[in-house]
Amino acid sequence: MTADLPPIATSFLGRLVPFVSTPRAVGKADDKLRVGILGAARIAPGACIKAIAPLAGATVEGIAARDKVRAEAMAHKYGIPKVFGSYEELLASPDIDVVYIPSPNGLYVQVI
Repeated sequence: MTADLPPIATSFLGRLVPFVSTPRAVGKADDKLRVGILGAARIAPGACIKAIAPLAGATVEGIAARDKVRAEAMAHKYGIPKVFGSYEELLASPDIDVVYIPSPNGLYVQVI
């Protein structure tokens, strides 16, 4: 399964698996961890979207980007059900449990 993924995806997957494979009471109809993506960077598909796709316990639920057209294009290409109009809207959504930021770590503060 992970042999087809780039090293960054397997690293993300390795950190995510303990969360999605451990039973937990989250108060949702399904027990899936719902991931939101802040940005439509080129790294997002390989590092997040493709890493989460084979997991039964997680799903990419939404995306937001500074350029909504790019977010819409990525959502359409990868089957992401919701495009948010702003980062703030995604962060405030009760439909998102965890956020992936496809930016270098040093830029996280600027993104948020």
